[in-house]
Amino acid sequence: MEIGTEEADPAHSEALQSLALLLERAEDEVSGQVHDLRPSVGLHRSPVGALGGPRLDKPASDGGPTARPNRLWRTEGGELCSAVMAESTGARMPWRPARLAEEPERNLEPAPRWARPTIRDMKTLFLATHRPYNWRVFWWLVALIVLATFALIPFAMSFQSSFDLGTGEGAPRLALVVADRIVAVALNTVLAGIGLALAHRIGLGLPFLESWARRVAPPRRFRAIVAVGGLVGIGSAVLILALDFGAFMRPTLSLCRELGIDPPKAAVAPPLYGFLAAISAGVTEETAFRLFGLSLLAWLGGLLHHGADGRPRLVVFWTANFLMALAFGAAHLPTASAIGLPMNALVLSRTFLLNGLGGLAFGWLFWTYGLESAILAHVSSDVVLYALLPLILLQEGETARIVAGAAVALALILGVIWAATTLARATQSAPS
Repeated sequence: MEIGTEEADPAHSEALQSLALLLERAEDEVSGQVHDLRPSVGLHRSPVGALGGPRLDKPASDGGPTARPNRLWRTEGGELCSAVMAESTGARMPWRPARLAEEPERNLEPAPRWARPTIRDMKTLFLATHRPYNWRVFWWLVALIVLATFALIPFAMSFQSSFDLGTGEGAPRLALVVADRIVAVALNTVLAGIGLALAHRIGLGLPFLESWARRVAPPRRFRAIVAVGGLVGIGSAVLILALDFGAFMRPTLSLCRELGIDPPKAAVAPPLYGFLAAISAGVTEETAFRLFGLSLLAWLGGLLHHGADGRPRLVVFWTANFLMALAFGAAHLPTASAIGLPMNALVLSRTFLLNGLGGLAFGWLFWTYGLESAILAHVSSDVVLYALLPLILLQEGETARIVAGAAVALALILGVIWAATTLARATQSAPS
């Protein structure tokens, strides 16, 4: 095996000779595990790669390692590594070269774009396709589903009592809600199990939960994902409120007056109940519609149109995302029907549009950064709609509502500033 036909820096010749010797001895035995030799060449384990980073087996026409096996790269620590290492490791490599320093020598060149970490500019987190099923992740997700499902009980009780839904009072009504929650736990557990299996096959999933379950470094700082989810969630909520107040509020109120529907003031649930409902919806609905539904549609579409690694093409994802956004909107129709609204063009368009916009955004986050980011965005959006907005509406007196509105607006502005600053730092600290 040859490593570099051109003359290398004399200061590193000994390291290169050692590398060649180690590779020759290990080639037949390790087959794809050359990354274990990384202490000898100054390589670092990439967190994204540990979960299945980008493939480094590009063909020669794409400028992959097999196209230039005699080129040398310099790592951030100053050590040299050769693309021939990539050539000997097979389909997927769980390491990637560190950020490369500027080199004047003609036998050194910057790492090709396909070999750079994907954290730059908050790019997509690529997970490996056909990953083995992780039962620890499944049980952690089930525990989260159980807690989130029962967190909806106070909001559900408040909603039913406001519109006189359900049967009975007190304990009988609570028993019905608890029974409904038990069924929801069972259903979401099944959907989570199937969804994880499908997501693992097409390169989707929960990258942070998988990292923690395997006790490896997460693909990037979690606060960056919190910032992305928060921005998308707040933006979705503001857009939904703008469309609702601008296009649907007046005709909907007119329709309610025509039908004799007078929503009571108690229909606005207390902010704490709304906060718990936001957490519940974020976990359970994203599990059902994104982890299961979107993964299922993308997997089915990927059977017909996929890349070399089995990952569905982008057109497949957007088709699946649009269809699942429609399903997400349809799932909110029973709530409108329960309070007596007819399924006419106004109610249908309002329900599908307002909920579908959020569904599209959450689906994009799931595909791009993992289910955790979609959950965070959904929770953030619902916190604005069902906790912060009621905090303003339930105030007594105009002055109190103005003060509460100003406080909520200030909190949202500060949250957006923090999120934007966090993303800017994550981008600046990424390799160029």
